[in-house]
Amino acid sequence: MNSESQACTIFVNSLKLKGEQGYKIPDPTGDFANTIKRPFDIIGSWQNKALYVECKYLSSLKSFNLKRIEDHQIEYLLNFKNSINNAEAWIVLAVKVGRGDNRFYIFKNIEEIQKRRLEKKNFLKKELETLPYLKVKKDLIDIN
Repeated sequence: MNSESQACTIFVNSLKLKGEQGYKIPDPTGDFANTIKRPFDIIGSWQNKALYVECKYLSSLKSFNLKRIEDHQIEYLLNFKNSINNAEAWIVLAVKVGRGDNRFYIFKNIEEIQKRRLEKKNFLKKELETLPYLKVKKDLIDIN
């Protein structure tokens, strides 16, 4: 795993393996690259609920700076979660820790992410090391 795009592909394929839906929203290109803001990276389903996901990628295990999540992304995730009955909104962090050690951290509490972001409390490396994660095997994760 070498990019956010590849992390999105792994996540979408992992959803589909579980019988769920997943679609990567394409990045705007050309004349639209500077005018359109994507609300998040992936739209899909999870356990009969709508799912909205913003995916981030780190090339090594280090502090996850929550400022990498744009204001409009948090806003959209919260709006979709709160306005659509039973909707799920997640931040997915993919990390390449080392050769053959790729991890996905799934943060399901957007309100907590927003609060930490406002308080400038990033997820430090030592904190990430203690959090549960999903290991990438054959370009898939076992989402549960």
